[in-house]
Amino acid sequence: MTNESVAPKHNKTRTVPLSPRLLASLTELPRHGLWVIAENDGAFVTYDRMSEIVNEMYARAGVARPPKPLHCLRHTFGTVMARKVPLPVLRDLMGHAAISTTMRYIDVGEDDKRNAIAAVFGSSGVAARWQQKRRKKQAAA
Repeated sequence: MTNESVAPKHNKTRTVPLSPRLLASLTELPRHGLWVIAENDGAFVTYDRMSEIVNEMYARAGVARPPKPLHCLRHTFGTVMARKVPLPVLRDLMGHAAISTTMRYIDVGEDDKRNAIAAVFGSSGVAARWQQKRRKKQAAA
């Protein structure tokens, strides 16, 4: 895992860890200047231009375009990461000052709720392990 420093919209630098797989993919991309994604002449890609590029990708894939396609990527990141990562860590990864901001990027579905209950009360969850210990104590008494 390596770290890259970025300066987001509030001009506060933060470190973002990159997985070895992502780092390898990024280093294999053709470079046209300082930017990971750049115009052919190496110029910075504006937000509007990036939106056009993403819209073209949705169209080519035959997928319905969400209202804010670039912002949708942050929601997807937040939702997927929230399933495995503690909220304070996700807050820092997303560059938020408050967890309440991070929570706006997390979509919780019915499967997420069922999985949460199963994790605690299912056959291998915390409640099941507690019941096994209780039965052992009762059997020993």
